[in-house]
Amino acid sequence: MIRRRRLAIAGIILAATALAGVRQWVLARDCRRRELRLQELVRQAAGTPAAFRAKAVNSPEGVAVRSVLTRVEPPPNSCNWGTPGGAARYLDDLERAIRRDLQWRIPPPVFAAPPLAVPLRIDGMTAPGEWDGAWRSDGEYPLDSAERESSATRWRLGWDRHFVYFCAEIADTEVIETNVRHPYRDDSFEFFLLPDERLHTYFELVFSPSGAAYLRTAVQSARQRYSLEPEAPAGLEYRVGRHAGGYVVEGRLPFAALPGYLLGNPPKPGETLKFMMVRTDRDAAGRYRRTTPFPACGDGHNLAVYATLRLLAPAAD
Repeated sequence: MIRRRRLAIAGIILAATALAGVRQWVLARDCRRRELRLQELVRQAAGTPAAFRAKAVNSPEGVAVRSVLTRVEPPPNSCNWGTPGGAARYLDDLERAIRRDLQWRIPPPVFAAPPLAVPLRIDGMTAPGEWDGAWRSDGEYPLDSAERESSATRWRLGWDRHFVYFCAEIADTEVIETNVRHPYRDDSFEFFLLPDERLHTYFELVFSPSGAAYLRTAVQSARQRYSLEPEAPAGLEYRVGRHAGGYVVEGRLPFAALPGYLLGNPPKPGETLKFMMVRTDRDAAGRYRRTTPFPACGDGHNLAVYATLRLLAPAAD
């Protein structure tokens, strides 16, 4: 009797070991197949708007996520993909996003604007005629969409000999802001400015409806997704004004603080600036979305979809 029980237990152990081995083999096979698909997507994405998202595959975070599945090295102590299931979901979502970005066919827009005739007052309020001559866009496009939504939100970008001016009039009757340190996680306006794409350095400026700001200098190259330093461009001025229908963000940056202009050389007609504007919005139900003034895919850091502002000569009298 005892011997039969021991044999039965031994059989159960052997069966469980065999089943675990099969599961491990299936997991390893799936990991290999996923790895081949992801690396092929990285290859296909080169030189396209999908390249930004594809860089996440071989970034330090991407390597760490895959290690959760292979157990080559232990995962970080605190992450939302620290289990095999979480890691698999992360990689599956990333794969779908890269494939979606590979279908993006809308070229980045090119705009043009002469210098503003009169320096703007940065006060968080807009007056009729104040932004005349600046680049202007009304309405919103959900990020990753080519469908324009009718909206009272307005976007502005202008310049003169000394400054780059930016403005967003955000239509929002349900303002949510709970994260002062990271305002982009709730309601905010994000302004990205790339003065000279040859230098790979740009600014991420994020403003909450209450005036809290998240200001970063970013660096990005062909292989590096991006790195951030908590440094704002010298001389940045901004104001945020609240009203019943939403909020207004106005700001300006001195050209002398921008890469490409640091030696004091003034802007000249024919030169260009690359930029992106993003509105982040969270409603009371917790739904989160991002919108832009023109169609764009990926993220506010996706330099491949930034718009170009071409500086024009002053209008003739």
